[in-house]
Amino acid sequence: DSAAGGTALSCGIRTYNSGVGVYLLDPLDVFSHPQSITEICRDNNMLTGVITTDETSGATPSAFSAHATERYKSEDITKDQMKSDINLIWGTENGVATKEMADEYGYEYVTTYDEMISLKEGSKSFAQFTNDLWTLEQSDENNPTLSQMTEKAIDLLDDCENGFFLMVEGAHIDKHSHNNESENMTE
Repeated sequence: DSAAGGTALSCGIRTYNSGVGVYLLDPLDVFSHPQSITEICRDNNMLTGVITTDETSGATPSAFSAHATERYKSEDITKDQMKSDINLIWGTENGVATKEMADEYGYEYVTTYDEMISLKEGSKSFAQFTNDLWTLEQSDENNPTLSQMTEKAIDLLDDCENGFFLMVEGAHIDKHSHNNESENMTE
């Protein structure tokens, strides 16, 4: 399960299938939740980012940027991401995040390649590109490729004297794995 696997990678703990950044025996987050590496870096004055070609509330990016009892609770995950103070969270649209929500939490809302390229150092951004992002081999008028997102994110984060943390996910590997398409996993 990507949520439990992502939680193991991001928080260093085991949890149940579909759990996002929560303890196995405290899924409702009654007592506490584990800190992710993204949160630890943020709390140590490092700049942080999460990039994916999946939805921003997908299992893996969520494990690095939110806490939720269920990986499919996109509303809860998106609200938690917006409250996270992570410098950038970029992926495909999830139908929940809006410009108004991003504005409320101090994020620039990004929906196109040009808007992404125009971001300045010191900005916080939440990107929602179109749903076919993981299939792109080259950018189009609205969408960047994963390598373009990664290059721009590093440009925005790398001047921090304390360093930065950036999680980058090429979701096509996971998407093709679900269908046992081994040849396409490596492209």
